[in-house]
Amino acid sequence: MRKFIVLLLSALFVSSCDDFFYKDFFDGSYIYASTDCECKSVDTVEVVEVIENDYTKVYAKVSPAVGVVYVLYEENKYQILTGTIFKEDEDGYYMITSLINDEQVLGYEIMLGDLIHFSDEQISYIGSYNPYRLSVLKIKTDLELYVPTIGDSEDLTIGEDILAIGTPGALDVFNTLTKGIVSGVNEMYEPSNNPPYTQDPTYNVVGFTIDAPTNYGERGGGVFNLKGELVGIISERYYVSQSSSTSITIDSFSFVLGMREIEVPFNNIIENGDYKKPVMGVTIMDLYGLTNYQKDYLNGPENPEGPLPYPIPKDVYQGLFITGLLEGGPSEKAGVPIGHVITHINGQLITRRPVLDKVLLRSKEGDQITITLLDPTTKTTNNYVITL
Repeated sequence: MRKFIVLLLSALFVSSCDDFFYKDFFDGSYIYASTDCECKSVDTVEVVEVIENDYTKVYAKVSPAVGVVYVLYEENKYQILTGTIFKEDEDGYYMITSLINDEQVLGYEIMLGDLIHFSDEQISYIGSYNPYRLSVLKIKTDLELYVPTIGDSEDLTIGEDILAIGTPGALDVFNTLTKGIVSGVNEMYEPSNNPPYTQDPTYNVVGFTIDAPTNYGERGGGVFNLKGELVGIISERYYVSQSSSTSITIDSFSFVLGMREIEVPFNNIIENGDYKKPVMGVTIMDLYGLTNYQKDYLNGPENPEGPLPYPIPKDVYQGLFITGLLEGGPSEKAGVPIGHVITHINGQLITRRPVLDKVLLRSKEGDQITITLLDPTTKTTNNYVITL
């Protein structure tokens, strides 16, 4: 609860037809007042206002949807995870949590909100999506549980306030709240359990970053905007891979999977028990941020993998440069040429590679997409329709 008191103390003297403003230092607004055309004294004014903090209201509303998942792998050996309810149907509720190897699990328990307890016979494993390192469980209960409204993570902007809820590692800090801002959007991340980087978007996930502190054990926790909408699920602390054996940690950044990118995979898992991300069948190079020096290196004999079959255009600074095609893949079947630059997908400008990944994550096998390709030599563009 936030309390503030606005006081106009002593007397305020004004004179001769002057209008005046005074500033509310709590929200930055200015309040207008006018005086009569004579010198007069305004009596002391005291205004006391108690305003409930937005963070308090949001936490009280949404925290019942976030809880702790106990996973029993062997006698007296539990894994403690965070989970967030995100969907319901006629006989239960669906919870996203950290990746679970169900074949080794002996049992589950879940505690929600104000310590509502669910035992193993009420909980079932639905499925997992390994690239996200997340799983889905179902809780069957007659109780009415809170299901948060899903917000559109695509609408998030850098600097926007967010709240994160999770349990970092142990129950003595159950459902802690941290606050921060959206620090990056359209970010791409390669989870540590994925195969080595292959230039294939199949193995990468996209989302946004936040500066709200998150810690081990909070993957699966909810990230909410100040309207109380669930906009994302905590993935893990952000790191940048430097080589196959080392990495560095970027302080104060955590990676969050946006709900727009979660809905298709996990709705498929709920309906079919599995999800396979559609692929275009291309290998690509993101031109965003690539310097001409780097292009010269990649185009030249110093490249340890040998020069590229088609030189990277030095006068194109965004888009996705196609370096190869999967034999028999969707792009090859559509006649997509190597050495061209993908500039648009379904009419949307591709500024960075995550734009493409987002479209694929919201698609399913059999869907059609339209890409626009720039020929670097002629500067002409052509559209290609690809069936995923």
